[in-house]
Formats: sequence, C-alpha cells, structure tokens
Amino acid sequence: MSLAKIAHVEGLKKIGKQVGRMTVVTGGVFAANAASAAIDTTGAIAEIDSATTAITAVGGAIITLAALAMAYRWVKATFF
Repeated sequence: MSLAKIAHVEGLKKIGKQVGRMTVVTGGVFAANAASAAIDTTGAIAEIDSATTAITAVGGAIITLAALAMAYRWVKATFF
C-alpha cells in the first residue's frame, strides 16, 4: 500500500471514531431531554416574571442617574 492510501485509511478511521462519539453524545442528549421533560418550571417562571419589573425599575433609575450626571457635566463644561 502506498503512503497516501495508508494516510487516507488512517484519516477515515479518525473520522469514524468522531462520528461514533458524536452519535453517542447526541443519543445521550436526546435521552436526557426526554428524561427531563417532566420537570415543573411554573414556579421558576413566575419568580423570573416578578423579578423582571424590579430589574427594569432599577435599570431605568441607573440610566436616569447616568443621564443626569452627563447633563451636569455638560452644563458645567459650558461655563468653564
């Protein structure tokens, strides 16, 4: 066998191993997905929804304070 054919066969063996590993991992992901399908997430979603309003209020306050600080610096810079 020539060296090119040997390298080609070795390359195919590596690809075969990678495909085998990917098949096992993909099967594991599907099995885990099917096993976790019965988890109740309504409580967690309700907590996230209730926290969203508080996070929005705090974010708006931070942006407002930043805008006030920039406006103050701009007014100060126009006089000096």
